[in-house]
Amino acid sequence: MQQAATSTEQVLPVPPMPQEPHCVSIINGGTCDQLRAQYQQSLSYRQSVVTHNALVIGRQQAAQEAAAAAQQAAAANNQQVQSLQQQIADLQHQRDQQVQALQKQLSDSQQEQQTQIVEAAKQKSAAHDEGFLHGASYGVGGTLLLFAVVYGIRRLLRRFTVTRREPTAIDEKRRAASA
Repeated sequence: MQQAATSTEQVLPVPPMPQEPHCVSIINGGTCDQLRAQYQQSLSYRQSVVTHNALVIGRQQAAQEAAAAAQQAAAANNQQVQSLQQQIADLQHQRDQQVQALQKQLSDSQQEQQTQIVEAAKQKSAAHDEGFLHGASYGVGGTLLLFAVVYGIRRLLRRFTVTRREPTAIDEKRRAASA
């Protein structure tokens, strides 16, 4: 997608360098200030065009280098493929029986590997199930323990009653002294 975006980008023509105004500003917002603002705007636009062009050229060069590298890699891969195909053809003609033995070993190895994968998946599933059961039992046990503690505390607190005592003479003196 980035390659498509870079191929549509084009180098923009760079505008000529604007001439700097040599006037003196007497009034704010006057003609001289406007000329200076246009000069700054022209300089800014020119700089943005130069920066844009540098980026576009850099992207195009990078894309060209990547394409050249890809072509070189593809050529080398094609040469390797042809060489390997020739070697395979030679081995098939010369050692037909050895190839059959290797194919049998390969299929046996694949079957063994497939069996190991299935067994590993079963063990993983069993471990997950066991972990779930342990977690659930801890959760249920903790909940039951919490209910037991709350129940015990409520039973203990039922036996206690809070009654208001009558103020004594000492309490009356303290209250009078603090007021």
